[in-house]
Amino acid sequence: MATDPIIYQRSYAWLLLSIIYASREHSASLGEVLMAGEYINHTGFLQDELDGGFYRLKAGDWIGQSIENSSPSAKTLTEYEKIRGKNLSAFVELKKIELLLGIENAS
Repeated sequence: MATDPIIYQRSYAWLLLSIIYASREHSASLGEVLMAGEYINHTGFLQDELDGGFYRLKAGDWIGQSIENSSPSAKTLTEYEKIRGKNLSAFVELKKIELLLGIENAS
């Protein structure tokens, strides 16, 4: 029996990039993820964005651990290495993460 593909929203790409930024040196607390999110998007997450994002990103193996102790998965780090180091703005990195997650009209 086939499972339905996971549908990602733009806010989930924002959340994933926030987790990547917040966990560069250690697993990130929720507070650190929220601060990184505000840096990237100049606004805060809605509770639904957090709940849905953490659930779907974990189900898709983009993140590991839990909300209180977040880190990107090995799969995410491998893909992010292709983006990182190109001197891109956070906005452009976000667009690249949207493409990575298969979000329609991400460009």
